[in-house]
Amino acid sequence: MRVRIPKRVAVCCLCALLSILPLMFINVQKHSSPLPSSGDVIRSDDVIMPEDNDGDHLLRFTSPYIRDHDEETEAAAQKGSAKRSGNNGKHSERTKTVAWFGEGFRERFKDDHPFERCPVSDCSFLASEDASKADAVLFRGVDGREMPPPRSHARQVYVLYDMEPPMHVTEKYWTDEWNGVFNWTWNFRRDADIWEPTNYLRPTKSPPPKTFFLELAEKKSKPVAWFVSDCGAVSRRDDYVRELQRHIAVDVFGSCGNLSCPRLPQEICFNMLTEQYFFYLSFENALCRDYVTEKFFNKFTPGVHVLPIVLGGANYSQFFPKGSFIDVAWFAHPKDLAQYMKNLMTDKATYAELLWRKAHLQKSGRGSQAAVCELCKRLHDLDTYGKRYDNIKTWRFDGQCFPPEWF
Repeated sequence: MRVRIPKRVAVCCLCALLSILPLMFINVQKHSSPLPSSGDVIRSDDVIMPEDNDGDHLLRFTSPYIRDHDEETEAAAQKGSAKRSGNNGKHSERTKTVAWFGEGFRERFKDDHPFERCPVSDCSFLASEDASKADAVLFRGVDGREMPPPRSHARQVYVLYDMEPPMHVTEKYWTDEWNGVFNWTWNFRRDADIWEPTNYLRPTKSPPPKTFFLELAEKKSKPVAWFVSDCGAVSRRDDYVRELQRHIAVDVFGSCGNLSCPRLPQEICFNMLTEQYFFYLSFENALCRDYVTEKFFNKFTPGVHVLPIVLGGANYSQFFPKGSFIDVAWFAHPKDLAQYMKNLMTDKATYAELLWRKAHLQKSGRGSQAAVCELCKRLHDLDTYGKRYDNIKTWRFDGQCFPPEWF
């Protein structure tokens, strides 16, 4: 039997549906960010501690941030492999030249001869005053900079080199005049044409035994340390720490705190962290995709045994293995994180297990060598890599960073 719905009821139902659709859309938009709200909180220990008990998952874990060798050793190995095979891929015969536009931020490259360690190595740096003659010109951002001169030849490549998160540059300078200027981007973002991570990690198969870390855990006496000099960062990390301090002691070193530790030699502060502290706050100053800095990587320096707690815009769980860090995004509120830390400080065996797992990875140098090799490879194959950014501002700014929603 067909049920007939009165027109007035149908209209009311339709209006109600239309009224909640915007709320549904807002909720979807909110959770499309990699920064979860309290409703998305993951608090299960199986996220923090892997199922296996032998550490093999750390050796099997694959990530663009983890390499078997340091950057120079890997570059040399690739070069040797290319020579043995007699194949460098598509490769033009003439040496390609690179120069900075204006005063070069990284002029040291022209002295260090980094291209010599690349699989495709027929590249060299020119002085900035010879930029008009170069095959590639590197621009360190566009802040307050005059427009570049016209290209001296049709195949000259303009590269945007910018390793800062978007909110640390002045957006007003990125006018429409820059559209169509750049061919390639060089950035910490993984979708950049030339990707340069702050650091790499490499696996080590022979960390100290678990008994070493258990003895170390028994000697530690202080909960959390944080070294910070940039106060009031847009990530609102200061607000998070202030709330965290209501539930657990956090020692703040640097100009934003009341404690100090000498910057050099680094070993002094690193040894202090290893001997005294259970946790370290690796909190980024901006919440942007793929933005992972030395604040995280430095805690993987060989001999540094403290568990990093991360706050940032990167998807840490995708790029770094379970058991090597703790993410504030797993907890609904700083007090929940504080309670978890207190539990670990009491459960020395579990804490020592986490330190042992973390010790399977070590800091392995910056990503700059791989980046310059990628630049040289591309210059010798413009037919494959040639492109142009018609709207560089959109690429640089849109959808890359997120507002803090911690508690």
